[in-house]
Amino acid sequence: MPIIHDYAYIQVSNAAIGRVKLGIVLEKGDKGDRGLTGATGPAGANAGTVQWTAGEILGSPRVVMLDGGLAKLFTQDEEAFGKAVAVSRNSAVNGGLVTVVMVGELQSVGSFVTGEIYYAGPNGLLVTDSPADGIFLRVGQARSADVLVVEFGEPIAQG
Repeated sequence: MPIIHDYAYIQVSNAAIGRVKLGIVLEKGDKGDRGLTGATGPAGANAGTVQWTAGEILGSPRVVMLDGGLAKLFTQDEEAFGKAVAVSRNSAVNGGLVTVVMVGELQSVGSFVTGEIYYAGPNGLLVTDSPADGIFLRVGQARSADVLVVEFGEPIAQG
């Protein structure tokens, strides 16, 4: 059965959209031969890993927040509410690229204590004692001395 498309919508300028009359008839044909298998691609990145532009000098690993399109150290005050948060995988200078882990595994040689739960501390530090003041934010749990499973909890204002 033919499929007939009468109109197509095209962008005429940056803001204008126009409708153009077509006379195209498409018919379903036979399935073609399977193509050649392509080369194996590079290993994929962690789905929860992205790159942000640093808005200040950042160490690693540190809890960072996206503030005005820039990665900045996590603050334990109301300013941090509603902002995207992640953990830096590398250090970066102001204006440089920092790779951050929003969810998933963060590898950092010898940085963690297996089984410990980590929280966002002052100046974005990862701490094992939950903060008494400011925002309480669970970051994740150490699977080993080298791996933190990043899984942020809900931020809670306290004190």
